[in-house]
Amino acid sequence: MIGKLLWEEFDRVAEAPDAIEQLRRFVLDLAVRGKLVEQRPEEGTAKELLERLKDAAAVSKYRRASRANGRSSDVAAPFPIPHTWEWCTVANVGAIVGGGTPPTSDPLNFAPSGTGIAWVTPADLGSHAGPIISHGARDLSAIGMSKCAATVMPKGTVLFSSRAPIGYVAISSGPITTNQGFRSVVPYLNGMSQYIALFLRAFRETIEAKASGTTFREVSGKVMTTLPFPLPPLDEQERITTKVAELMRLCDSLESARSSRESIRDTLRAACLRRVRSNAGGGMAGDDETLDIVTNHYEKLITDPNHVGDLREMIRDLAVQGRLWRDPENRVDISNWESTNIRELTSIVTSGSRGWSDYYASSGAKFIRAQNVRFGRLLLDKLAFVDIPPQAEGSRTRLDRHDIVVVITGAGVTNPALVDLDLGEAYVSQHIGLIKLKNKEFAPWVLLCLMAPASARGQLMARAYGAGKPGLNLTNIRTLDIPLPSLPEQRRILERVNQLMGVCDALERDLRSARNSRLLLLRSLLRRALDAPR
Repeated sequence: MIGKLLWEEFDRVAEAPDAIEQLRRFVLDLAVRGKLVEQRPEEGTAKELLERLKDAAAVSKYRRASRANGRSSDVAAPFPIPHTWEWCTVANVGAIVGGGTPPTSDPLNFAPSGTGIAWVTPADLGSHAGPIISHGARDLSAIGMSKCAATVMPKGTVLFSSRAPIGYVAISSGPITTNQGFRSVVPYLNGMSQYIALFLRAFRETIEAKASGTTFREVSGKVMTTLPFPLPPLDEQERITTKVAELMRLCDSLESARSSRESIRDTLRAACLRRVRSNAGGGMAGDDETLDIVTNHYEKLITDPNHVGDLREMIRDLAVQGRLWRDPENRVDISNWESTNIRELTSIVTSGSRGWSDYYASSGAKFIRAQNVRFGRLLLDKLAFVDIPPQAEGSRTRLDRHDIVVVITGAGVTNPALVDLDLGEAYVSQHIGLIKLKNKEFAPWVLLCLMAPASARGQLMARAYGAGKPGLNLTNIRTLDIPLPSLPEQRRILERVNQLMGVCDALERDLRSARNSRLLLLRSLLRRALDAPR
């Protein structure tokens, strides 16, 4: 019933963020709750297994190396488990063993991997593929072993990284030691390693929440010892881990299929948009047929809010090419457009003066810096202010309404924005290029060109990122080519762009809402499946 409940709805939630990863966690949750496989009376009970574990622990040499020992009595049950299972603690199923590191300044304490005493660190587990590990990047020598607190643990030891970071899990394929970044579990009985490792992966977030420390968080031996442990009969443990491995392979297949589907969709979307936006040879070079693919199948090509940015770029490119209308009645005649550049359109292109940071103040004239310029808009919520002495240069870099600014150095280089309101007394920093147009009414059109990859935006990017450290000089800006329609035609195109950007905004909101709905549905399904009786 649980599998049917989830798989029937999976197509509806497969596009939810981290859907496959949540499905993997769900499988682990089912496993440790006794809901993944059926219980079989002939396999006995966990109560009987606890007695065997108690006897094995009494003679285990690793129990003496354990950081702490626990009891199964009075364990607070985090959730219900089958009646054939028992709640105990991790210390009831294995010895908790730490590790050590000899002085790293002495190379004689170490040996090449595979030639000494196997020794692993959390970094080794982080770069290791697969659940089984035999050696780390280097081994301990016999000398190094004698100079640290590491303990040689047997094959089948479950390694759990307890710091930097917390939560890596692996099983040793032979005798092994670790550094002090582990709380490893040496099972008291053979055949329990896989289930203990499964438990640690399932409870990773719970364990991490119990970590403490200021410089770095660490899981103590006491925390590991007292962790509640849902214990099934031994034979059931084997069936559980086999089933988990099977379902994880299925998750891998689903993830691979999803990645392949997304890759194909992304390639198709990029190719379609690129073809529509291209203008080789003039006219409708993108072809009406290709544009039809985008408009008629956008719901398949554009499935994520992040995809809408590509659509916005296409709209801007079509706009500056005069290709936003396809019908002959409205189509723009670009043969009447003028080819010009920023130098010819401006009275001045300049940038802020150096050294103005000496004049920072808590109030006074506004000071526009690179962080105030986002792609296409000004951010005025975190403004700096300057108090400029009378003799300081200011008029050249003072902002007026309808000026255009471009980030020329630092973060956000090439970002343009229009000053579309009266800022009062305001100036730009040395990291901002300032464009003052002779005809202020051209400002929205010039901004559109500065945002369109097929126009000045593409030129800016090539010049800023052509070589060396990203940056622009004022000549880079003055020589930008600008296609210039008549002012009435500019207004008509800009009105259409604004309409289409409104459609993009609505599409982005709808996609975010749909994504959130899928996420909520997935969480609801998983919760219902976890809470459902077997």
